[in-house]
Amino acid sequence: MRYLPPNRLPKPGAGPGILLADELNRAMKDVQNAILQLATDRRFNDYVFPDDWIIATSMNPDNGQNNVFELDAPLLSRFAKFNVFASASEWAKWGRDNGIH
Repeated sequence: MRYLPPNRLPKPGAGPGILLADELNRAMKDVQNAILQLATDRRFNDYVFPDDWIIATSMNPDNGQNNVFELDAPLLSRFAKFNVFASASEWAKWGRDNGIH
């Protein structure tokens, strides 16, 4: 990563943003460990994550209907947990109110 960092990672001075680790509980342990290092140290190996970026993740519920892996306590403790329930009617209302067709 020192010689050729991935283009998708934010560059220092690029401005604020959010890195979303989508469906983290479907990822293998090595990926989960990388996210733990980013969330804890704001770095991955030699790559230092910009201070004006937020690290977020999303997960599917472990309800027997999804193929997910259990996350360990140290990784879970790095994030605030919110349960989100989608509503098509609420989204449509928000879209109309905000000029989205």
